[in-house]
Amino acid sequence: MIRFGSPVNTKEHQLQDSRFSSTTYFIIIFVICLAGIATSAYLVFSHYRNFADLQYQSFCAISRSLNCDTVSQSPYAVFMGVPVAAWGVAGYLFFLTTMFFFRSGERRFEGLGILVVTSGLFSLCSLALALVSQFYIKSYCIMCIATYGVNLLLLLITWMAGKRFESGSFVKNLKADIRSMIRNRGRWVAIAVCYVVLFSSAVAFYPNYWQYRPLPSDPSIKTGTNGDGTPWIGAEEPMLTIVEFTDYMCFQCGKMHRHLRGLVSEYPNKIRLVHRHFPLDHQSNPLIKEPVHEKSGLLSLLAIYAHEQNKFWQVNDILFREAREKKSFHLKAICEEAGLDLKEFQKALTDGRLLSQLAADIHAAASHNVTATPSFLINGSIYSGVIPKEVLSPVIESTR
Repeated sequence: MIRFGSPVNTKEHQLQDSRFSSTTYFIIIFVICLAGIATSAYLVFSHYRNFADLQYQSFCAISRSLNCDTVSQSPYAVFMGVPVAAWGVAGYLFFLTTMFFFRSGERRFEGLGILVVTSGLFSLCSLALALVSQFYIKSYCIMCIATYGVNLLLLLITWMAGKRFESGSFVKNLKADIRSMIRNRGRWVAIAVCYVVLFSSAVAFYPNYWQYRPLPSDPSIKTGTNGDGTPWIGAEEPMLTIVEFTDYMCFQCGKMHRHLRGLVSEYPNKIRLVHRHFPLDHQSNPLIKEPVHEKSGLLSLLAIYAHEQNKFWQVNDILFREAREKKSFHLKAICEEAGLDLKEFQKALTDGRLLSQLAADIHAAASHNVTATPSFLINGSIYSGVIPKEVLSPVIESTR
């Protein structure tokens, strides 16, 4: 049977171990929890900035496999309508609350059994999140890894404190902690009610800023098709034409596209937005040599087919929304929502006309040395990621 261990009461041992008093352990655990709260709070902030700030890039966006932004942008970064990092903040606060309330007990350090179980659950959550990063997101977040370390350290320190201050088996001491909670159930019921209200409020009212919300359709904004078959929206005689090369599975593409649609709505007689496809799919794009956004080429073909059916901008919004919110695409559901015939689309894939248009877009991108998405062609110059303010300022200032 696992035992915490019994304290040795000799004066010699007390001298040797005086620095490891209950207060010392308490402070160490408190500081570790504060580190967990600070790290999780940063992740909450970073999650928000990823969706709200067009130019934001976290310090740990290092590579494809080690990228905090990729993890934040994943649908797995949200659980029950609340960012996972926010649940982390709540978990560490719960841990501190439990430790402080047990601290007021009769023993020098009560509640260690409960704290070991809680930190053990935290570590299991860390393991689950690490597996999601490995097999589903396929990218790791440095700050997330830091919280994994915090959770393991909490488990180690609480276990060491148990070995230092508790006697008897772990199960025996855990039962004693539970009995203590039952004796003081008024206090613990009050805590439970507070946390239930907090969690319920978070699930019900946390702002869903990560959801892609298309702008309301405005029939007064003109749309059309260029001579090369590309769709446009905005001014018939534009002061500024923006050609976007995008990939529906590219997070930044969706964020920038919505921003540009907003500009078109604000300046419908001055800005024209032209859409061209550049899927980072090695099966559809010969310029891509390894898998990046697999199946994004198929989504581009669906959008090209929708353009033939005069539903491009509707399907365009649906695809950007689906890419942000879903873990996988269901073409049947997308076609049903947009009023497209899936069988007709599948038939169109076989005659080559959709592939021909996609190839034309990719060729146009290559002719302008486009290698990443989103990229924007404006007055003969290519801008990658975002459009500098000075490029847009002539249009904005002309309306003042």
